[in-house]
Amino acid sequence: MEINGLRSDRIHAGQSLRLSGRTPLPAGTRAAPVLATGIGIEATLEVGAEILAPHPLRVRRGPKSYHTTLAIVAQGTPLRVLAADGRWTQVQLPDGEAGWVTSNDLHAGPPLPAVEPAAIHGADIVREAMRYLGTPYIWGGGSARGVDCSGFVYVVFSNRMPQLARLRSVDYFQMGVPVDRANLRPGDLVFFTTYAPGPSHVGIYAGDGRFIQASSGARRVVITPLDDAYYAARYLGARRLLAP
Repeated sequence: MEINGLRSDRIHAGQSLRLSGRTPLPAGTRAAPVLATGIGIEATLEVGAEILAPHPLRVRRGPKSYHTTLAIVAQGTPLRVLAADGRWTQVQLPDGEAGWVTSNDLHAGPPLPAVEPAAIHGADIVREAMRYLGTPYIWGGGSARGVDCSGFVYVVFSNRMPQLARLRSVDYFQMGVPVDRANLRPGDLVFFTTYAPGPSHVGIYAGDGRFIQASSGARRVVITPLDDAYYAARYLGARRLLAP
């Protein structure tokens, strides 16, 4: 505050701040990536800065919300800042591709502690999912008061994976690893093409050829056989978020 002549500890987006007292790095070395959390991180977001994603981020192909998703990156993913365009920041992914995220997403509060997928068992996920049987179906819902299909996945998994973001079914379809139907395990996500092309519906595999879902038709969370005529004809695939 003294260096910048500030009278308040509040700063705003786009404000330039001077830094002082930093020890120069030896020639040929690079600073470690900074976890982009907390107020004041703006100073690390200059072009060329390396940061760590503070939580799961949706990276888009352009600097507008209507651009399609390039990737969903996990919390802690290293990113390099390439450019800024208003409230959007262009970042380079570890594989070299470049995309855009909202600058506010890079300035989120401290991330929730990550939980290693290997420490989570599919049976625990199914047990948690069973607690929501009968919960009302509410479009866009994501709490015990009401859920839709992706909101149901979020409330179940976030109890054990707090770093998981509230996303759409099509976004969850891009996460984890693909699983053949013959190799499904409890806790896997199963996807269907229903009201829209692509993975527009998602449920949680419960074992024994059944899955748990927030059903818009039943208006509540129910257990459904995978070989149900409606869903068998619309089955798209499965993803595993947990370590095998």
